[in-house]
Amino acid sequence: MLSCVVAPKLFHRDHEWLGIFFNNWKASGVVTAGSGRLVSATVTGDTNQDGNNSNDRLPGAFRDSLLGPDYATTDLRLTRHLFAGDRMKVSSWPSHSTC
Repeated sequence: MLSCVVAPKLFHRDHEWLGIFFNNWKASGVVTAGSGRLVSATVTGDTNQDGNNSNDRLPGAFRDSLLGPDYATTDLRLTRHLFAGDRMKVSSWPSHSTC
C-alpha cells in the first residue's frame, strides 16, 4: 500500500489574486496492490441437492486449492478549502474513483 498527500501553495503575497483561485487545493491518493488469494473450484448449479447454488465444489478439488488473480486498486481525491471571512471555512466534497 502506498499513499501520498500534496497540498502546494503556489502563489504567495506577490500574486495574491492568483492565490485566491489556485491555492488551498489538496490532492491525495492511495494505491493498494497484492498477490492473488486462494479460491475454491466451484461448479454451476446445485449438484449435491442441498438448496444452495453457490457452495458446491468441483469433485476431487479441495477447498482453497486454486490461486486467484493479482489485484490493484487506486483511490484518488481532490479537495479545496473555501474561506468565507475570518471564521468560516468550507471544504468541498471529494471526488472518488476506484480502478
